[in-house]
Amino acid sequence: MPIYDAFISYSHAKDKPIATALQSVVQRLGKPWYRRRALRVFRDDTSLAASPKLWAAIEEALVQSRFLILLASPEAAASQWVDNEVEYWVKHKGIDTLLIALTDGDLTWDASLGEFERPVGAPLPPALERRFEDEPKLVDLRAYRAAARPRDHRFMERCADFAAAVGGIRKDDLLSQELRQQRRALRLALSAVVTLFALSGIATWLWREAATQQKRAERTLAVATHSANDLVMDVAVKIRNRLGIPVNLVREILTRSRDLLDNLSAGGEISTELRGGIARVLRELATTLQIQGDIAAALEAAERSRDIMLGLLAEDAGNEQWQKELSLSYNRIGEVLAQANRRSEALDAYRLAFKIRKALADSKPDNAEVRRDLAVSYERIGDELLASNQIDEALDAYQNALDIRMLLTIDGPDNREWARDLSVSHEKMGDVRFTTGEFDAALTAYRSSLSIRQSLAAATNANGEAQRDVAVSHGKIGDTLREMGNIEQAIEPYRQSLAIRQKLAATDAGNVRWQLDLLIILLKLCDANDDLPWHYAQARAIADRLDAEGKLSIALKHWLQAVEQRLPQH
Repeated sequence: MPIYDAFISYSHAKDKPIATALQSVVQRLGKPWYRRRALRVFRDDTSLAASPKLWAAIEEALVQSRFLILLASPEAAASQWVDNEVEYWVKHKGIDTLLIALTDGDLTWDASLGEFERPVGAPLPPALERRFEDEPKLVDLRAYRAAARPRDHRFMERCADFAAAVGGIRKDDLLSQELRQQRRALRLALSAVVTLFALSGIATWLWREAATQQKRAERTLAVATHSANDLVMDVAVKIRNRLGIPVNLVREILTRSRDLLDNLSAGGEISTELRGGIARVLRELATTLQIQGDIAAALEAAERSRDIMLGLLAEDAGNEQWQKELSLSYNRIGEVLAQANRRSEALDAYRLAFKIRKALADSKPDNAEVRRDLAVSYERIGDELLASNQIDEALDAYQNALDIRMLLTIDGPDNREWARDLSVSHEKMGDVRFTTGEFDAALTAYRSSLSIRQSLAAATNANGEAQRDVAVSHGKIGDTLREMGNIEQAIEPYRQSLAIRQKLAATDAGNVRWQLDLLIILLKLCDANDDLPWHYAQARAIADRLDAEGKLSIALKHWLQAVEQRLPQH
């Protein structure tokens, strides 16, 4: 029984980006929300394990596939690998299950010969000469070769020809099904918000109408507020990193929730739970604003969250929940300040959070969550110490975080959050070794981090941040190899990082963090002289868009200019 619905045959020299985008669209189109993919597509970069018998592995994949999608181009026509794949397919499976996408060059059908014209540089491999009985349908993807984006509706519509043929469904039905799936995902997110507003509205009405039943109204409002806050956290935090959910939607949910809670507060319903709920929403809003690159608004939200928590603790200094919440607010302020490159102020905020967490950990040494919070504080402080070149102090902070996390993962080996924390600690230790020039030790640490992250990403395929973590690890491995002088070896992890970042950036143009990630890895590939003109063109397009929005740093502008000066002159 076939394992793969389709096998993509293409030239690695020029068509890897468009092959990646095509695979993404074909696998995703019409996918129900509960499944990882609608179809399974083989592409050697993503599906093929390392093997000394490469052709045997490819042949096995061909045997296990139902369709072959050929990306036709002059480079593919000249590729012995592509010719071998096509020849094997036609010989064993026939021409009827071979689909063609034209990515470069020209194909003209000669009706008198019943064959395509074959001038020098024609885009079809030799194995297809005189194989067609009738003119086959071609899908023209030439306009997307340089910059294929899986979420581009025009590119998606053309790829739907392949998804429809492979899936055995009419193209218009498939596109309608895809639209229904997208609308369903948005309805799921928005329905939670509607429920939130309904709960809070009912609670407010009860408060105002039940003057004779004040205690009952207070209890109802507290329960409704708590439920509303839980819904906000569940919707905002869980969908914020989910592929296909725009970050603008998350911001809208949190902004409306904040406004709703503010209105309740202004109406006199000012319970401690309500004030705590406002502080939590503000913290999550600050994180979302950071992702969008709106630093001023993020800092304002984080500082307001802190002020609310300080007020609550002024009324109840011994409340450990409020102490924890205050430490979270200080940490959020530190993260925003660090993003704004206000390093000393960020360190001050992190140390205030650390002071609270250390006291809680000393009083509750067996509480895993308290120990986890303390590890995060050690790590944040280490980040700022490393940024200010205080190497030994940073190493001590990172080691303290690593020690805590190692013990936590021993106690809870199946806890994904703790496993992710451990991957971060390995990465941070690698950062210190990289800074001190201990590149072999840095590689070991980065690879330990990558191993954990790949397992987590495989288990949570729709989580964008889990995918981003893998991309970051590949990028740091590439950086290390490059610093060791192994530039050719660095290119492959850079390309692996690029493939992930292209996919993420294509899913949400409003996620500035993902757009910057993509820009940076493109510039690193430029510095490694890997297909310099193409990668520069992609980087320039992203940089121009971010610059127009006021979200491109001076450092990145200078980096881009330095790459531009190395472009080949025509």
